[in-house]
Amino acid sequence: TAEAIVHCVQEIITNTLRHAHARELIVELHEDAGGLIVKTHDNGRGGEFSLGNGLKGMRERFENLGGSLIFDSRDGQGFTVEGILPLVGSAS
Repeated sequence: TAEAIVHCVQEIITNTLRHAHARELIVELHEDAGGLIVKTHDNGRGGEFSLGNGLKGMRERFENLGGSLIFDSRDGQGFTVEGILPLVGSAS
């Protein structure tokens, strides 16, 4: 789980630096009843995007651990990634 989170955040940082033209990237990590939540948001240009190998790989890592990962981007409103991973040993 930790490895998936680290890879996810690394990929988001790389993509933000390469593509977003952002001045700020917020990374949040917290636990709630649904599991471990990872959320990132940049204040970059946003808009259309395609799922390249990096984003596809992130989604696969989360899904392989029983989680999910969604992407959202709108013109002028940056890029958001939100993922959830079940907690190990949690009753689902």
